[in-house]
Amino acid sequence: MELLLILSVVVAGYAYEKEAKGVTDISFRFRTHLADALLLLAAGKTDYCMIRLEGGRLKLHINLGAGESELSSAKGIHLNDSQWHHVSIIRREANLTMKVDESAVKKRLPGRFFELNIHFGIFLGGQGDFSELFLGHMENFRGCMEDVYYNGVKIIEKARSRSGSVHVEGVTWNCAPEFDADLNSDISFVDEGAYLILPKINSRAGGKWQIEFKTIAQNAIILYNAGGGRGSDFLAVEILEGVIRVKMARGQIVHTVRVNDGQWHKMHLSFYPSMIELTVDNIAMHTRIESGGTRYLDLSDSFYLGGIDSEKQQRAFTKGIKAADSSIMGCIKPIEVDEKIYGLPNAVVTYGVSPKCVWWYPCHLSPGNPPCVPQGVCEQHGVDHFTCKCDSDLCINPDYAEKYKIFSKSSSELELVALFPLTVQEGGVSVITTQNIDVVLDHHKYGVRPSGVVLHVAQSPQHGRIAIDLSLQRNSQQYNFIEGETKSKQFFTLLDLSRDKVRYVHDGSENHQDAIVLDMELIPETKFTLPSYLQGRNTFVLHVNVTPVNDPPVLNLLPGKVLRLTQGTRKVITSDILKAEDPDTAPEDLLYTVLHGKNEAN
Repeated sequence: MELLLILSVVVAGYAYEKEAKGVTDISFRFRTHLADALLLLAAGKTDYCMIRLEGGRLKLHINLGAGESELSSAKGIHLNDSQWHHVSIIRREANLTMKVDESAVKKRLPGRFFELNIHFGIFLGGQGDFSELFLGHMENFRGCMEDVYYNGVKIIEKARSRSGSVHVEGVTWNCAPEFDADLNSDISFVDEGAYLILPKINSRAGGKWQIEFKTIAQNAIILYNAGGGRGSDFLAVEILEGVIRVKMARGQIVHTVRVNDGQWHKMHLSFYPSMIELTVDNIAMHTRIESGGTRYLDLSDSFYLGGIDSEKQQRAFTKGIKAADSSIMGCIKPIEVDEKIYGLPNAVVTYGVSPKCVWWYPCHLSPGNPPCVPQGVCEQHGVDHFTCKCDSDLCINPDYAEKYKIFSKSSSELELVALFPLTVQEGGVSVITTQNIDVVLDHHKYGVRPSGVVLHVAQSPQHGRIAIDLSLQRNSQQYNFIEGETKSKQFFTLLDLSRDKVRYVHDGSENHQDAIVLDMELIPETKFTLPSYLQGRNTFVLHVNVTPVNDPPVLNLLPGKVLRLTQGTRKVITSDILKAEDPDTAPEDLLYTVLHGKNEAN
């Protein structure tokens, strides 16, 4: 199991009973981009064993009461390359061996007593509030660790099961994809309260920032720095009522471009002790501010991107930052600060973020073809889905041609069906499968078999028909075409879909889109009763994308029409004599090729 440590607080601590041993066995694997970080600390009142990265090299500091001894990994080999590295430390009394990957170093410890006395436990990735031993300032670990053993104890498993006296904070139990992201990767702020902390950036004389983002948040933090200890200077870039406001201690500027429409927007910000310049989508604004007689800004605190840590939100509110508790809930591209690029690999702390832009705003992207019917209300659901609310059974726009999900009418968190458009060639046949209509609801939990998930055809397709293979049923035709006056009584089941028995047959017309309106009904077994929120029917649309086929033109030669003319004369060939029709090509674009036009008799 892999361990992700991402917050600059205590990450994992496993406290033993008092332990004093003459042997020490430690092993683990890790990966990180940090050159300096604490990996593991076994702490006693005076004794300790500490493993840390310093300048990209692994260093072991150990004190058994006779003073600190140190072992270092080989020079010239940097372990902060985001690759996996294996560490093994073996101590037998005074004999100490440290092995990093395939390289080993050894040392004999001084003194006469060789027991390592542990009173306070094991700290993995950070010290948190532990201050019984002063070991100097150490950066907390940010990266992944796995297979962590201390004297045979599986530390991560102990921490995960909360076995014994354990404190865990800022940990996820898998190695997050963000550690595979490169500098050019977009950043998604997914969770409420998500944020990213950048490394310290010198902004005493001001700075030039370029940030490109997209969101639909009405109010959100884009950038924030609380300022130094005096608490006078600060910088906040926030979205208020859909527009950007830049606020500093002695002035502010509010732009006019609306940026909460789900589209990408580019912001250029230049700030100085006496001026703010803000450009959004190439529309520039600027304002002068009172410098207070100083030529420098005290922005020595960390820069927060996309949101603010909850512990600092109250202070931000007191400074007049109105969106202090709102994350951007969207995407930000790698930013440029004073002509230097910063991205996920540079982050000091992240919370609730992921690589690549996962946000998609279907309610805002296609005003000409919205997901919902005109009288419906479209609401964002999660990072890339939507819900339609209206007074009728069918709230989805039949012409909407993207993937989407259907949720329970009474519970927007209960997913029922995921719809993926069907693709068929013009005039062709395509099987409707569970990949097109994916019933994600755990229907077995409610006593509903696949044959009890019934899909009624509420409205047949306009440019094709549905055929259900009934060849396995006795006394029935091979196919049942669902159309005509009895269409409301026709249905098929999830079992039919899983057996590839349902087909869409296109009529060959030049219409390249079609739609099938379906009602899903759940019929449980006799001993089960459905909860109220699953009773009744849920209506949705399966969209059909028709791939056009270039049909060959049809040459129409009227019977009895013969071209006659006197030798040596000319005559215009008109459509009365030679005519062709092609549904895929306009008449003026048709070309006629004469394959044989010479009279061989002459």
